Amino acid sequence: AGLGGGSELNIVCLGATSKCEERVLRDTKCWHELGLMFPCVRIKLWMVGPEVSMRPILHPKSVQHLARDLGLPPNMEVRTQRIGPPCFSDFYARHKDELGPHNTLLVTFNGGFGSFVDTGNTELVWSWFDDLCDIADSKIPALFTCANDYADVAGETIIQASLIGARFVQAPTQNPYHSGSTFQGDGGGDDKWFCANHSVYVIQGSIEGA
Repeated sequence: AGLGGGSELNIVCLGATSKCEERVLRDTKCWHELGLMFPCVRIKLWMVGPEVSMRPILHPKSVQHLARDLGLPPNMEVRTQRIGPPCFSDFYARHKDELGPHNTLLVTFNGGFGSFVDTGNTELVWSWFDDLCDIADSKIPALFTCANDYADVAGETIIQASLIGARFVQAPTQNPYHSGSTFQGDGGGDDKWFCANHSVYVIQGSIEGA
């Protein structure tokens, strides 16, 4: 909403990997649809995380070459930054002057940090903690997808609401554009299942006094 001619929109894909989000960018036209959907908006797609390509794509000439190689729409460009956790904290510190709530959307696909309610392992939660705090403090809208509702959605809701104090602008809901395949448990009474991007929610800022 509010995007008009001459506007710029930064979409920052946090936790991106060369084998997943980057591969989709190189082998399909899925990401290209952003440029086609908003033809009057300058789209900057950022791939950020510890597992993106080693070579950073930041220099203007490198950005132009990559856009041409990928066949991106003329209003779209891609930049990559390989950053170890906390990814957002370091990334935002570098680009705070150009990114903000008015022109940026953060996206994390299947972060998985809510799985502790099923596994009992909180290591992934704490690896995300600093980033989640800084994401809420930045007041930039942040979209998260989850691979299931019984663990990921349940756990992430607990973390975002109770630990971070984040403000939900979209409560967790089933994503109509989730993956077409679902991985089931291996039997033996195991009822676990995983479906990429099964659910989605959006937070922005934090609840005052939380």
